[in-house]
Order: sequence, then structure tokens, then C-alpha cells
Amino acid sequence: MRIAMYAMDVGPYGNLEMMAKEAEKLGHAVKIVGKQPLGDTNLFDPLPDVLFTGLSSFKNGEEIALGQVAKEHKTSWMVLADTHRAWARPAAKGKVADAILAIATTDEIEDAKEFGYGWIKYFGGPPKWQEFPNIKPLPDLSGPTDKLILVGGIKDAMLTDRMLEKVVDASNSLFGRSWELIFKPHPAEDEATRNGQRRANILVRTWLTNIPGSSTSLLASVDLSVFTGGATDTIACAYLRKPCIFYEDADIRARNDKQLGEPTWYPAEVGACAKATPETMRDVMMRLLTEKGAQELKKMQEKIYPLEPQAE
Repeated sequence: MRIAMYAMDVGPYGNLEMMAKEAEKLGHAVKIVGKQPLGDTNLFDPLPDVLFTGLSSFKNGEEIALGQVAKEHKTSWMVLADTHRAWARPAAKGKVADAILAIATTDEIEDAKEFGYGWIKYFGGPPKWQEFPNIKPLPDLSGPTDKLILVGGIKDAMLTDRMLEKVVDASNSLFGRSWELIFKPHPAEDEATRNGQRRANILVRTWLTNIPGSSTSLLASVDLSVFTGGATDTIACAYLRKPCIFYEDADIRARNDKQLGEPTWYPAEVGACAKATPETMRDVMMRLLTEKGAQELKKMQEKIYPLEPQAE
């Protein structure tokens, strides 16, 4: 079988890459492109039997356009939802009736039908999610400070800096000098929203530690993580049963409504990570870092993200 794969975003591409490796082991011919615009690459030469794509939050619409080409060639098109509601990008509305959707959770099936998908399948969640429980703490990461806090950014640097500042203010208030920050900006951060001096003014008030690796690889090694937008790392924290905060304000809600099709973020709404606003960040951090607060969150994480895939 000939298989073509494309995803512009890092998240869906990572899932497709895992699938590509398994498909090649089975003897299938795989052509995979991602993490960049297609350019002159023609995924339909030779003609594939099936096309796999993500649905990117980028605005170039290449994945949807590829799906329409697949329809013209009578090639099956499967959309892989790499996280909650990744299938609901507004630009996909009205263009996915012929797509097969591999959905992230069974809770979203009815919404996806209403959105317009004709074929919806649940295979136990995105491939990457199955790796999350196996993330191991890094050795010799503990330092002289009491708390190690990880903040991961989104593509909008201005919103990232707003969240980062709230975490820094709350941590300085709670821990004084007895904490360290690991800050991981989004790898595809938008230049138009970036301001180096603004970020430097925030980071100068922290005890910043530079540890190599992705934010995901560090989740098991820190005391607390803070994310926003549609961060898959909030799901990874849930699988690891680690304290995690989702930051939300009016601009984040507007951003998510535009990119995810609704203003909220599922893990935060159902309690798999604690939700904090600019006004409540300090209180939420303080609660999660108590034994009682951590255990309450862990119970919700176990309920919402069981380690064994649930039947459809």
C-alpha cells in the first residue's frame, strides 16, 4: 500500500511520524512531509492509496486542500486528531464529510458528527499519548531550591509572556528565592508577537535554569507545570499524575475559540489540570503543592485519562 502523510504542526506530525515507522515495518511505502509548508512537494505522485493528515492551527490550509485533492483522486483521507478538538478547526467546516476521523476521545464523537464528519473511529487515543506514562524523571535534577517549576509557551509570544509573568510573580511571593524556573518557549513561536525586552524583564526576576530537552521530556522531573492554549503537555501531566496548571484569561479564550472551535480547553474544564486565572494563579499554585491538593487532582486525572484505552 502507498501511504502519504502531511501535518504542518509539530504535534500532529509527531503522531504521523510514529505511524509511518510502523507502516514501513509492515512493508508499506510511506511518503511523509511535515513541520513546514509543502512547497513544491507533490504527495500525489505516485498516487497514494490513503492520505493521512493532521489539522493544523496554522492558517495555510494545506491539509484541508490535500483532503480535497484526495477526494478528486478517490483516495481515502484520514484526519488524525492529535489532541482534543483538533478536528474542529473552523476552516475544516463543510469540507470533511468524506474524511475518516481518528478521534482523540470517545467524549467528542457526537460533536464531531455534528461538525460534519461522516466516518469517526476511536483507536485508543493518539499514538503519542501512549508514551506519556513512560516519561521518566531525569537523574540529578534536584538542586538547592525547594521547587522546580516548568512553564511552556504557545505560538503567541505575548500571551506566553503574560502567563509567564503571573507564574513568576506568584512563585516569588510563595517561595522567595527557594524556586527555579524552567522556561520552554513554543518551538514555532510567532515573530510578530515576540518582544525580547518584555521577556527579559520577566526572566530577570527569576532563578532560571537551562535544561536541555522538550517540555514534555521534563514533566516527570518538576514539581509543577504551567501551560495554556491547547497544550498537549497538560494531557501528558495527567497521564503522569503530576500537578499541572492551565492558565486562562479572556484573550486565551478568544484564541482557543478561533483555533479550536470553542473557548475552553477540555483537560482544564473536566478537572484533569487545575485552571488558574491572572487573579487566582498564586492560590491555585499553593493548593496544588499541598499533599491534599495534589491527591485531589490525581484522582481526577486517573478518572479522565485511564492508563488502559477505553472501549468505544
